[in-house]
Amino acid sequence: MRVKAVLKRLLPQSVANMSRRREETRALAAVPIARCDVSALTRDYPALLDSSDWSEIEQRLAFGGERAQAVNPGDQRLVYVLTRALNVRDVLEIGTNVGGSTVMFALAMGDPGHLTTVDIVDVNGPEGPARRIGRETPAELIRRMGLRNVQFVRSRSTDFMQTCDRRFDLIFLDGAHEADVVYREVPLALGLLKPGGIILMHDVFPNLKPLWSDGKVIPGPWLAIDRLRREGAAVRVEPLGRLPWVTKQGSNVTSLALLLRV
Repeated sequence: MRVKAVLKRLLPQSVANMSRRREETRALAAVPIARCDVSALTRDYPALLDSSDWSEIEQRLAFGGERAQAVNPGDQRLVYVLTRALNVRDVLEIGTNVGGSTVMFALAMGDPGHLTTVDIVDVNGPEGPARRIGRETPAELIRRMGLRNVQFVRSRSTDFMQTCDRRFDLIFLDGAHEADVVYREVPLALGLLKPGGIILMHDVFPNLKPLWSDGKVIPGPWLAIDRLRREGAAVRVEPLGRLPWVTKQGSNVTSLALLLRV
C-alpha cells in the first residue's frame, strides 16, 4: 500500500485526478439508490453581510496564513459571514477536524446559538488532528473564545444522522469527501433540516475542474450531487466562487458551495 501511495504522488496531477475520479465513480455506482425529501431545503440565500469586524476576529483567534489540515482563513471568514447573514441558531457540522470552521460557526452565532460538531475521531484527544500539528484542540479553542455553545460528538456521520432527533437551520458537510459517503450523507442531512434550512458543502469542484494553480480536484462531493440530480433530486449547487478576500494559494476562490432546492 505504501508503494502504491508513493506512485500516486509521482503521477501528473491530471492523471491523479482521473484515477481518483474512476475509483470514486466505481464506489459510488455500488451504492443503492437513495431517495431525497427536499421539502425543507431553501431555494434562496441572502447577500453576504458586511464583515468589517473580521480583523478583530482574526486577532482573537491568532489565525494567520494557511494552516495544515485546516479550512483556509478565507473560507473561515466566509463561514463566519455567511452564518451571520443567515441568522441561524442551530448548526450541524460534519467533520470537526482541527476546528477551523467550528469556531467560526460558534463565534458567529454566539451563546444563543448551538453547534453540534461530529467527527469520526476524538478531535480533542491527545492523538487528535490538532495535537498532531501542534495546535490547541477545538474544545480548547472554543473555551479560549469564552463560548459554551458547542457539543462535540465522536461518531460516523451517517450513524449520527440516522439517530439524531434534533433539527438544524444549517448543516455543513465537510467530513469524508468520498462520493459514496457524500451520496449517503446528503439525503440524511435533508431529513434533519428545519423548514427553510440550508446545506453548506466544502470541496465542491464544479464540473470537476481545478479551482487552484495546483490543478488538484476532489471529485466526491460533485459526483454525489450529480448522481442525486440525475436520479430526480430537485437540488442545485450554488458555488460561492470568487470572494472579496484571499482564500487559498494566493487566490480568492473558494470551494464552498450551497445546496439549494430547485
